[in-house]
Amino acid sequence: TGIEGTVNDDAGNPIAGATVTITDMRTGASREITTDADGRFAATGLVTGGPYTVAAAAGGFEGQTVNDIQTTLQGNTSLT
Repeated sequence: TGIEGTVNDDAGNPIAGATVTITDMRTGASREITTDADGRFAATGLVTGGPYTVAAAAGGFEGQTVNDIQTTLQGNTSLT
């Protein structure tokens, strides 16, 4: 079970090297991931359910946070 996605700028271009922080809102535990050259990230091994908060930040860009993300047993939850 995990959360994956792509971090893009306002024009839709991927942002390499962005920091993505995934926080389990039940426990407060968090994990930081850096996006790859194509702006992609993946966090696996998460506890099924949620809610999770996903926050992305990169120098020179306004950050964004997505709240109340739920994960399932069927695989990764995708965000863009």
